[in-house]
Amino acid sequence: QADITGLIGQYAHGNEPSHHIAYLYDYVGQPWKTQAMVRRILDSLYTTGHDGLAGNEDCGQMSAWYVMSALGLYAVTPGQDHYAIGSPLFPRATIHLPNGRTFTLRAQGNGRGRPYSRSATLDGTPITRATIAHGDLLKGGTLTFVMGATPETTWAARPGDEPPSRMDGPRVLAAPTLTGGAARFRGTQTVRLTSAEPTARIAWSLRDGETTLASGTGPEVTMDRTATLHWHAEAPGLLPSPEEQVTFRRIADARRMTSLTTPHRAYTGGGEDALLDGERGGEDFRLPTWMGFYGTDVEAVVDLGGERTLNHAAMGFLQDQNSWIFMPRAVRYETSRDGVTWQPAGEAANDVDEHTDGVVIRDFAVRFTPRRARLLRVHVTAPIMCPDWHKGAGNRSFVFADEIVWE
Repeated sequence: QADITGLIGQYAHGNEPSHHIAYLYDYVGQPWKTQAMVRRILDSLYTTGHDGLAGNEDCGQMSAWYVMSALGLYAVTPGQDHYAIGSPLFPRATIHLPNGRTFTLRAQGNGRGRPYSRSATLDGTPITRATIAHGDLLKGGTLTFVMGATPETTWAARPGDEPPSRMDGPRVLAAPTLTGGAARFRGTQTVRLTSAEPTARIAWSLRDGETTLASGTGPEVTMDRTATLHWHAEAPGLLPSPEEQVTFRRIADARRMTSLTTPHRAYTGGGEDALLDGERGGEDFRLPTWMGFYGTDVEAVVDLGGERTLNHAAMGFLQDQNSWIFMPRAVRYETSRDGVTWQPAGEAANDVDEHTDGVVIRDFAVRFTPRRARLLRVHVTAPIMCPDWHKGAGNRSFVFADEIVWE
């Protein structure tokens, strides 16, 4: 389908990751081929009709390619300080720069069937390379092309005339890799840091907030508490690696989940300990602090790690109706000392309007007369289906939970 692919041979202009390819002739001493292909794309794959783009806009990239290419410049590698030269579409175009200056591009003899740059000057000084620096553009001035109907195979075609395609200077050392251990753990665990550079010195620190608990240069780190591990590497002749970090959470005492309704495979929270690790979820339900259940009620049984006195229980939930996630209808709690006899502890009903836009986070909590218990059972009554008024009506809905807590 031409309207969504924009094919020229195997080149797919409708697929944005391909957009630099027409400019690569500049890099191999054949800039006239870039000029011809860029003009062909400008003329044939863009129109003023309702189907005037060869592909999905994707944040404006289809149009951005057109605007830059119509000027005659293109950032093959965004972020570098130069542009590859293509084929200007207009006889004259002016860029009003943020520093108050203007940069004008002129194309003498331009027109349909005349895509080739036969020569170019910047404020009267000949340009012999198929590139212009961003700093020169910011100075203001006039870039003038002399256009023709036939290729000029000597302009910007000698070795050294191509745009830069390498970075000189010290290499950046790759960050060491971390192996072993788990993001959530019980007791103690050891992780190993390894660098691909044999001369690298790996430095690490284990921090609890702003407090450094331990640090060192050895390849193994042992931890016995919730903390964030920071590490980087240094080696002679190389720039230091970026600093990496990861938080490891120790699950307190012997608490564990003895049964849990199976979550949706895409929203497992990284495992059932996501409901016990003490980490509360933020507004992004995609993060592994949240566990999602699709079109089902939820039941969970937690072993508290020993008999204790309870008077409060709660479970956290998120609503984002635009993503088909709704609050439970109600959450009911029960306690037990032996797993056979269960005592009701209370029920928390939903008070969040299902029509509410945006993200809502709420704890469904109950307080009850203190009692001894080893097990806590939670029953979550889900809405199961999206409401009749909702865009997902007729489909199942989600319930998202982040933590079970008790006192």
